[in-house]
Amino acid sequence: MLFEAGERARWLNDQRGSGYFVLCDKCNNERGGNWYVPEFREWASLGADIVNDIREHPERENIEAVNLKVPPSYPVRFVKQVVLMLLVINTSEFAAEHEPLRRFVAERDLVGLPDRYRLYLGIYDEPLARHAGLYMLAHFDGSTIRAFAATDILYPPFS
Repeated sequence: MLFEAGERARWLNDQRGSGYFVLCDKCNNERGGNWYVPEFREWASLGADIVNDIREHPERENIEAVNLKVPPSYPVRFVKQVVLMLLVINTSEFAAEHEPLRRFVAERDLVGLPDRYRLYLGIYDEPLARHAGLYMLAHFDGSTIRAFAATDILYPPFS
């Protein structure tokens, strides 16, 4: 994916994290670990608090929305870590074809993505994780069929 000075991806199964090493050391340790993961951790804690509040609510089955008070934060850093995770679960061809995503992660001060990309965040309260590389979806609206590509990660507390 993002390789520095001829570094090669390491495809080694490891039982920590999601299990695969596909990043160069700079992307994994500096960009991810130092720049974005600390903010991701804060948001994950916030998401876990929401999940716990919903679990304890007496009318849990009827909750359709929650109010959320976010402390001072850096949401772009969180989004960049999510984009990095999405790049990692896909093929190197996917990363090559989506250079704006790679640049968004690699350039620390870059904000915003091209309009063609959409990110959605939901609360996920299940005891399993799942990730899916690139797949196609179709939307049927009367006589119109729209197809679009998607990739996703479901990892508690987010989908």
